[in-house]
Amino acid sequence: MALKVLRPPSSRDIERFAREARVLSRLRHPAIVRYVSHGVTGEGEPFMAMEWLDEGGPVGPALARAAHAGGSAEVVRRAAAALAIPHARGIVHRDIKPSNLFLRNGPPGRS
Repeated sequence: MALKVLRPPSSRDIERFAREARVLSRLRHPAIVRYVSHGVTGEGEPFMAMEWLDEGGPVGPALARAAHAGGSAEVVRRAAAALAIPHARGIVHRDIKPSNLFLRNGPPGRS
């Protein structure tokens, strides 16, 4: 499991975090990390448990290694395909950045 903990929790962030957990719990697709559970720690910190992704890696290093246009285009294609799933349900990811996108099947050229 991967555990995301909100530290320190502010009232505004607590509601946003809870909404994120509810949204993720409803999304089921191989290109989207699997929701496991969410709640509050004994210290009052909200947490969300998700599947641990042990194969592949973040998009950022893959883009840096993709020296040719075809490799970069493949990275962007994979990211766009994954983002299409929540977008089709009216969900917008508000923090798209390379460290929040993970290539499950490894770098371009490996499927």
